[in-house]
Amino acid sequence: MQARLQLTLFPLTCARCEEPILPGQPYAQTSSVDVVDGWIAASPVRSYHTEKGCYRAAKLEQWAAESARAPIAA
Repeated sequence: MQARLQLTLFPLTCARCEEPILPGQPYAQTSSVDVVDGWIAASPVRSYHTEKGCYRAAKLEQWAAESARAPIAA
């Protein structure tokens, strides 16, 4: 009887393009942590491709959304 090698992969999925992040591909993971009424609230960890530009595009979208909410000084 010969032993079989079984390799189980749990691939990460890019939060922006929703394609799998394959082993060996560079990626970035982010998560935000806030304190709300004395309690710590953390968002789920999100993974992004760095070679395809998914991480940079997600950061630019976040920056644009935050600057749109900011009050305009008169």
